[in-house]
Amino acid sequence: YVGFIVSGLFRVYYVDPATDLEHNVAFIPEGIFLTSLKSLLTQEACPYYIAALEDAELLVISLGQLHKLYDQSHGWERFGRLLAEQYLVVQQAKAEALLFQTAEERYLALLAQFPGVTNRVSLGHIASYLGIKGPSLSRIRAQVGKGK
Repeated sequence: YVGFIVSGLFRVYYVDPATDLEHNVAFIPEGIFLTSLKSLLTQEACPYYIAALEDAELLVISLGQLHKLYDQSHGWERFGRLLAEQYLVVQQAKAEALLFQTAEERYLALLAQFPGVTNRVSLGHIASYLGIKGPSLSRIRAQVGKGK
């Protein structure tokens, strides 16, 4: 399925089987499409979980319905291509951030990309998303608050 978030906020996460700890992969707010592209295309189970962090409204379409729209309109084909392209850009940007940015840089990028995130997402979830522990996030927030 592909969902369009009309309202609300979702988190995408996985559970580490060795520790049973949840690790956040993404926060998806309203106005964004939500899917696992791999699971959509292969029709296999997604290894991630998706949970609403707020009351939410979604518009959902199945792969079969989407293919029918592709057959009916080049506009829908273009939509599918653009959706896949955007999905790949977001995934690569996340991977590169983890490789090349400090935790503080990732935090500042999250604030810039998602204004108000700290009002909608718990600090524990944010720390998990950044790949750090809570105390490290507290230090970063204190440094950012002081303007270094």
